[in-house]
Amino acid sequence: MSLEEQLRNDAQSLREVGWFNRAIMMDSAANEIQKLNERIKQMEDAGNNLLWNFCPEYTSDFTESQSDALKQWNKAKESMP
Repeated sequence: MSLEEQLRNDAQSLREVGWFNRAIMMDSAANEIQKLNERIKQMEDAGNNLLWNFCPEYTSDFTESQSDALKQWNKAKESMP
């Protein structure tokens, strides 16, 4: 279960026992996580588009700096939570 889902479930549980302020805070946190995940996805898509529009079609035609950029980009994407 993702953190966003857990926050939403916890918020619902808090509402059931009457802790509305804390439930609102958890809903807000879950909404922020959702927005950040969407932004990360947009940035990843933009980075992929930039990379593939400025690099040759075949990886065998990459310059050393293009190859390094691709490796760094893939490493950065793999390290995302």
